[in-house]
Amino acid sequence: MKLTVISLAIAVVLGMLLGAVMGFSPKDQVKCVNVYYDDSNHLESIRGRHLVGELKKLLQSYPQFAVQVSAVNEYQSGDIEQCVASIYLGSAYENQLPAAFINDFIEAKKNVAWLGYNIWQLGASLEEIFGFRYVGNVYVRPYAQVELVQSLAGKSSVLAEAKHPASREVLPYILQSQNHYYVADVPLDYGPDSTRFRAFTDVLGDILRTQHNREKRLGKRHVRLVWEDLMKVEL
Repeated sequence: MKLTVISLAIAVVLGMLLGAVMGFSPKDQVKCVNVYYDDSNHLESIRGRHLVGELKKLLQSYPQFAVQVSAVNEYQSGDIEQCVASIYLGSAYENQLPAAFINDFIEAKKNVAWLGYNIWQLGASLEEIFGFRYVGNVYVRPYAQVELVQSLAGKSSVLAEAKHPASREVLPYILQSQNHYYVADVPLDYGPDSTRFRAFTDVLGDILRTQHNREKRLGKRHVRLVWEDLMKVEL
């Protein structure tokens, strides 16, 4: 029995030493991020997996996180709370999402981010969480941006905006309400040179709750205001 306890202690110490060598703390080693994609049909499954691949490239900048990927339609109740953060890539229009996923997103204690379509499936909770209502989609080749209008002030912060291509009306692009985030399309569709992609990259570290990103963004806060005012997401 004593030998077993000693062996376990040695294993723990070795694990901590290995983590130190790799630059991670023991707490870092157990972090994970959930990534959910749409697979409502064969074509959407291909697109969803492609988007997952693009997101995983971004997540390589955060090696302390294990990435857990699964189809959203296979979601099991409670899965969101198993990781530091969860990201849903809503690429399939009107993919009917599991009630367990919708409920867990609404009640999430961990950070959760919803990108793209199907946000209207939150029903009244969309307004309760973000203070915005769904009114339709702005179609821009090759995909569309979800259009939201504010109905309750003070519920969320607008981290990025976009100009309507015709009316030049300013639309919310990235919203944050405490631990809930929403992005009005899937920026991974547009590639790293797009303003959309860069806007999402800027908030990804916040979604993952990384201290490095918070410090970087605190230093850029005054720049962000100028960026949001003068460099809208191009449509």
